[in-house]
Amino acid sequence: MDKVQIATVNVLSRVMGGRNLNQVLSEEMRGQSDLTPQQRGALQDLSYGTLRHYGQLMAILDLLLNKPLQ
Repeated sequence: MDKVQIATVNVLSRVMGGRNLNQVLSEEMRGQSDLTPQQRGALQDLSYGTLRHYGQLMAILDLLLNKPLQ
């Protein structure tokens, strides 16, 4: 898995656990100081985009799945 994808998963798991997205992104970017500006932008874009569309994605999954995800 790509470094940006792993960082995004770390950010999203902490946000889904109740943390603030902006704070978690700042912490992650400080901890990943070797990320290029493009990678930092991708991390932010993936994090915001995933959370923005989370409800819609879950609704679609509910329609497609025979039983709910655990």
